[in-house]
Amino acid sequence: MLVAVESGGPTGGAERVAFDTVRVLSEAGIPVVIISSASKVDEAFASLPNVTTEALDLEIQHNRFFHGGKKHMLLNLMEDRAMKERFEQVLGKYDSPNTIYHAHGFHNFFTQASLHVATSLAMKTLVTAHDFGIACPNAMQFNYETSEICPILPLSIACARTACMGGPANRLKQLRFARNWASHKLHHVPQKLDRLLAVSEYEKSILAKQLGPKVRLGLLNNPVDPASDSRQNPAASKNHIWIGRMTDEKDGLTPAQACADLNLPITFVGDGPNRHEIESANPKAVIAGWQEPEQVKDFQRKARVMILASRCYETASLVVLECLAAGIPCIVPEVSAATSWVEDGFNGLYFKAGDKDSLKAALTKLQDDDLVETMSQHAFDRYWSAPFTIGRYRNELLQIYSEALSQ
Repeated sequence: MLVAVESGGPTGGAERVAFDTVRVLSEAGIPVVIISSASKVDEAFASLPNVTTEALDLEIQHNRFFHGGKKHMLLNLMEDRAMKERFEQVLGKYDSPNTIYHAHGFHNFFTQASLHVATSLAMKTLVTAHDFGIACPNAMQFNYETSEICPILPLSIACARTACMGGPANRLKQLRFARNWASHKLHHVPQKLDRLLAVSEYEKSILAKQLGPKVRLGLLNNPVDPASDSRQNPAASKNHIWIGRMTDEKDGLTPAQACADLNLPITFVGDGPNRHEIESANPKAVIAGWQEPEQVKDFQRKARVMILASRCYETASLVVLECLAAGIPCIVPEVSAATSWVEDGFNGLYFKAGDKDSLKAALTKLQDDDLVETMSQHAFDRYWSAPFTIGRYRNELLQIYSEALSQ
């Protein structure tokens, strides 16, 4: 098994799942090769039984492209030729009908050239879609200029004409558009994948609309590390929490304003470019900054309500599942992958993304202790009736691998 990841360790959500995949394969006694964009793979994973590594030490794709001169840019507009040759060398060593190439990332370092190579070989090719980058050039189906979900079909003429990434980043949008277009229209990579694995039913439905019926879509829910395996007592808490990177699309500003208007305590766990804006909107808010995973769990366990305010779709919203597992009700946007887990009025509430008054209405409802207690019990019971454990992930992963190899 080949597991491709654009890092040397579990640095983010997608990377954590990639290295969880490595660990479960190792524990199952299955030989696995980590194909990493980094110069070195974290020793905690490189030293696991049955694991070998291919550390490629790559520069991010837009640096390779824009700093190579006009001739280089012209020759590499549709596909990163050097990356294609690199992957032909690496994957060629392992090619076999009994080999699976499982990608957990491809558009920052590896580019879609890596998928072009894999789908041209005898091996089976699977991709876990931790974002919408298999179709959407900016990977989020989100317009950073308008701070709204993008309604445009990826790779359409309207998509080509839309500057959606903000300022200088729109040059990167043009590059990704060209390369995604070539991957789809010239090489037919999405249709050649043996499985494209969504991480929620919500994401799967969006990918189906973007890619059409010829793409073999599947579902593989990510494993969850719950905030607690016992139900907490959120009704006894007054604090509300928001977790994530402080950016426009994650929208910490609306919760800051809503809680300021209602004089409700809120803690922001995270940091980012919008921190000053959030502090100005709510001087009483606690800004905890980035925390280690155990400290994040502690904030989650002590919360009354978790607020997910993202203006973008998201793909799974693991932070919501972590809270629901501990019996913490969640307020989430009505247009969000988090609606895969949160049922309005049952284990949380919906609001209209970016709408302060809509969020204030939801927060006001959840000042009722009895309602919070009821939702807490519902959240805990529903999550633990079918928890997203690492064991469940292993079993579903191996079943998908078995089905792919039998085709």
